[in-house]
Amino acid sequence: MNDTQPPVLNLDSLEKAVDSLRDALVQPKNAYTRDATIQRFEYTFELAWKTLRRYLATETAVDAFNLKEVFRVAGRQGIVANVEAWFGYLKGRNLTSHTYNEKTAEETYRLAAAFLPDVQGLLDELSKRCGTRGQ
Repeated sequence: MNDTQPPVLNLDSLEKAVDSLRDALVQPKNAYTRDATIQRFEYTFELAWKTLRRYLATETAVDAFNLKEVFRVAGRQGIVANVEAWFGYLKGRNLTSHTYNEKTAEETYRLAAAFLPDVQGLLDELSKRCGTRGQ
């Protein structure tokens, strides 16, 4: 990778997903908005780690990261501040995709609220490192 040229990475989808999650979280909470927030959390998490993996593959020329390794490398590079928090988001995403009950839904809704500033931070950091959004 050329040190003078930032990697080109389209962040539009991640930016839209983050905005969508934010919009869901500001709605008055009821069963429908909770469930919508959980779905937005799930796909925003998916986009976040896949976008991060693409960025790291571009930067390090390594494309064989497993999911946890993506976050470990991102932590070492200062892209994410709290790797353990991202592992928690992964666990929450896995729970909601395999099990659904009232308790899990409430826990995941709270997790989505905690996730928002971290995913926004990831988006901001990738945007800074890539020079611009939406390339």
